[in-house]
Amino acid sequence: MCIAAVALVVAAIGPGRLTADRFLRWGTGGWVEAACALGLGGAAAVITLSL
Repeated sequence: MCIAAVALVVAAIGPGRLTADRFLRWGTGGWVEAACALGLGGAAAVITLSL
């Protein structure tokens, strides 16, 4: 749960000043990116737990 919370926060606020993502122009983060991260992470968790 802690890792999921941190991943959601990073998706919402965008990459930091000292990350490699800063140079890849993924975006600056926001609610849309956070919702996509939450949905993909939830789907991956459901698939993993069902195996």
